Amino acid sequence: MTKSISTHRSQPLRLALDDHHTLDQWRMLAAVVDAGGFAAAAESLGKGQATVSYAVAQLQKAVGVPLLEVRGRKAVLTNAGEILLRRARHLLSESAALQRLADNLQQTHTPLIRLAVDMIFPLDRLFNALALFSQEFPDTRIELLETVLSGGSEALLHREADLVLTSRVPPGFFGERLQAFAFVLVAHRDHPLHQLQRP
Repeated sequence: MTKSISTHRSQPLRLALDDHHTLDQWRMLAAVVDAGGFAAAAESLGKGQATVSYAVAQLQKAVGVPLLEVRGRKAVLTNAGEILLRRARHLLSESAALQRLADNLQQTHTPLIRLAVDMIFPLDRLFNALALFSQEFPDTRIELLETVLSGGSEALLHREADLVLTSRVPPGFFGERLQAFAFVLVAHRDHPLHQLQRP
């Protein structure tokens, strides 16, 4: 049982975000803001200060509005820069997540594992294992299927599960022992079994 900035402000803003180099420019702008200046940003990125300054200048030119202003020795965002960078940070985060997923797929990490678990398996041990797995492989999704009796074997045979925690390994499959369980047989005191006068 298995229970997408053009040099003309009148053109769409999204055009700049479609350019291959623009994500790097937004990344450098974010570094300048986070580090408080071009020199510190260049050091944190492992790039020359001229490279970072040029990238941010080209980005401001493409967007058509000033993104930074220098106050004393510190570069701070303009109002427009704050709004745009906030959105760009979401894109940068998604880009990083997409790259992690691509790296995982390249390393033959599957994006989905269907796991069938017999309900006799201790839930605390299962959840601890899933928590450790999600830390190691955050982009792999687990579909959990609860089974009882022969449900795990049926899930394997019907290709509904990739991995099964079950009390019995079905023929044609390989298994590894994880834990032994002791079962205690019980019956109501009025059950006929108790009338047999034996253990």
